[in-house]
Amino acid sequence: HLGGLTLWRFHGQTMEPILHWKAHEKTIHSLVWRGDTLISGGADGFVGFWEGSALASCVDCRPGGVNGLALTPDHQTLLIASDDQTLRLWDIEAATLRGRWMGHRGWVTCVATHPSGEYAITGSADANLVLWRLADGEATVWNGHVDSVTQVRFVGSGEWVVSASRDGVIKLWEFASGKIVKTLRGHEAQVNGLAHKDDRLFSCSADYRVGVWSMDGPKTRHLGWLQGHR
Repeated sequence: HLGGLTLWRFHGQTMEPILHWKAHEKTIHSLVWRGDTLISGGADGFVGFWEGSALASCVDCRPGGVNGLALTPDHQTLLIASDDQTLRLWDIEAATLRGRWMGHRGWVTCVATHPSGEYAITGSADANLVLWRLADGEATVWNGHVDSVTQVRFVGSGEWVVSASRDGVIKLWEFASGKIVKTLRGHEAQVNGLAHKDDRLFSCSADYRVGVWSMDGPKTRHLGWLQGHR
């Protein structure tokens, strides 16, 4: 149900629900693990820290809803992407707000952290990406999409950035320059999510397909489609 969380146990190719609880009053948009603690962000504007079904603590980000969460590599800082056009930096151990930065002109929809822990990147409903230097909040705007950015990821050792959008394409960016090196086309509707493993990139879309791509910088190419949703 709306705002509910379910914890599942895998048994081979099947799953068994082992825990379910009411976590938010509205839709849950993002989940990340920090050790044994599950962190959730919801459209109700709250971030919850869960130990089992018990709420250990929460962060109030209202009036904006929470769209995306990411941890720095040391797991000490939580980055929160919000409807109020901001990126928040939450010091988990001290339970204090380290920063609240503005650089977009629309909802901040997603966030990812660089493997070095020195940078983060956000996507927004304003169709832009913003690269943030975490030491001081210095922001650099990257332009390339023509509709809302839905997902952003650092890939490899952080030398590349991939972004998905409601415009139906995936952009591959060079981190060092902020330049687009390739546009990946093939989906027939908005691209909603991205995942990567080793040299493979996976994209999911409202066209009910998962795209599989071979990641190789400007030579990145399409390998095929995984179909089964309807």
